[in-house]
Amino acid sequence: MNSNFTKWFLAGIATFFMALPMFGQIPNDSPFPVDFIVEAPGGFVRQYDYASVTNSTEWGVQPLKQTVSGELIWVDDDDVAGDGLDSLGCDTTSMADYTGKVALIRRGNCTFAFKAYYAQKAGAIGVVIVNNGGAALGGMSATDPQALEVTIPAVWIETADGAQFIPKVDAGESVTATFQVRSFFGDIGPYAYGTPKDQVIPLDNIQVDLLNLNDTAAVYNVQGQVDIIPPGGSVVTLTATIDSIAAATSATIEFDDYTPGDVGTYEMIYTNSLTEDTLRRSFEITDYTFQMDNGDICTWPADCWIGYGYPYTDFIETDFLEHDWGNVYFTGPNGGTATHFSFSIGNPDSLYTGDPASDVFTLILYDADPDGDGSIPGDESTYDNFTPVGFATYVLTGDETPYEVLTIELELPIVLDANGLYLLMVQYNGVNSGLGIPPWPTFSGTSSYAAYEDILWTDRLYVGGWSGVYNYVVRLHMEGFTPIGTKEPLALDGSKLSLMPNPASDHLNVKLGLENVADKVQMIITNSTGNLVTLKTVENVQNGTFTFDTSNLPAGYYFLSINTPEGFRAEKFVVVK
Repeated sequence: MNSNFTKWFLAGIATFFMALPMFGQIPNDSPFPVDFIVEAPGGFVRQYDYASVTNSTEWGVQPLKQTVSGELIWVDDDDVAGDGLDSLGCDTTSMADYTGKVALIRRGNCTFAFKAYYAQKAGAIGVVIVNNGGAALGGMSATDPQALEVTIPAVWIETADGAQFIPKVDAGESVTATFQVRSFFGDIGPYAYGTPKDQVIPLDNIQVDLLNLNDTAAVYNVQGQVDIIPPGGSVVTLTATIDSIAAATSATIEFDDYTPGDVGTYEMIYTNSLTEDTLRRSFEITDYTFQMDNGDICTWPADCWIGYGYPYTDFIETDFLEHDWGNVYFTGPNGGTATHFSFSIGNPDSLYTGDPASDVFTLILYDADPDGDGSIPGDESTYDNFTPVGFATYVLTGDETPYEVLTIELELPIVLDANGLYLLMVQYNGVNSGLGIPPWPTFSGTSSYAAYEDILWTDRLYVGGWSGVYNYVVRLHMEGFTPIGTKEPLALDGSKLSLMPNPASDHLNVKLGLENVADKVQMIITNSTGNLVTLKTVENVQNGTFTFDTSNLPAGYYFLSINTPEGFRAEKFVVVK
């Protein structure tokens, strides 16, 4: 199961649009992960995830194999820009000797490659380029010839992050910047952060990567160990041995299976006999909830969303105002019944229009293994090979807050197959609103899970997600779940709505019976990929039957969402030919 599933998820990775505070750039053939760390007096430590492989083939020629660390100091190039400020790093004629130092350089006036090249010529062992308050970037490109000669690591940070330690540099305090090569990385264990107790499967892909930093000699008989600490239980220790790891290469240490039991939080501690490094991760066995996020959702105005960066040109022009995102979950050997979906976004206030047809989010649960062979169809760019088995909609009320968890109870519980693979996607179509603003999907944590990556739809389905791993707050809840501290929309009683015939061929009749006359009722039909098919609005209605022409619709699954003053409801129907 694992190899097929992993292969499927490596099929596509979308461009990374979100503006983050730090972008790394080191020689492009470096195979090793790196952390960027800033330390200052008073106990200040700031660690950044650092992209150790550049997307620019023109940048650098040597891999970073050893940790680089030095005092962080401003460059001084005598106000080349003529703006009353120095530290642009665009002129070597007046640069001091920066041997053994990490050069701090302002963005602007010349390219990133020139800045790094000139600092390197002046003896710097690393470069930190700080934004000067301008627009955020998508990375540090390097097309200049000088970039080929850059062999020192460089990183770009946003103004706000720089403000945390630059005043200490300005005050003459000793601030240290470190590009730390990680020799112990890639820890894998559970299939999700949270798994319901009735859906537990053996963790059969526990592993970790270990790098031999020695350039000339192999190492032998390397021991790996994982200590698993269950809730209230005794430690379970797994060990494995690698016969040898060649010089300057990494190897994967694979451990025996482990099956968790009790509800609660489990901690996994990875160690090895070659280095003193320790890796820690945790996961939970829950009562009823599948989740990839670790539950540590930030509060506004902090950033814990991943998506398109302003001015949203790609969302508008390339992706036609559509954006979907979600997670895959594995069911256990007994299957089960799903009853609720949850999701979260960071900008509900920016998306709310007051028009339900514009403010609707569609959540669709797909059977991602419809033939039951234990694997997911490979190389997917559409939803075509997935079977929708459940559907719900959430319409913004205008009362939502950023990062709030929004929960929808399913009108009809969904029976899930044993040992199944299910894909839960949140789908948004911004065509109706015309705002040109994409949703900001909330994520919590960036841990990799066994055979898992985030999944999204922009111009197509990307089963590898954004560049990087982002654990979306898109949760699947099983029978017994009771929402606590989440927001649920008012549900329309099922007795007030019926669809006939179902399956439909030429037409679909929607029979409505409300308790009171409604000023306005909206009925929306979407297809199995969440795209709008038709919208009907009726006014001053209480009872009646409304007919939709389905004669021109392709055969397949469709969903009707109806919004009334007495509640919101979603129903699935099938068109046959």
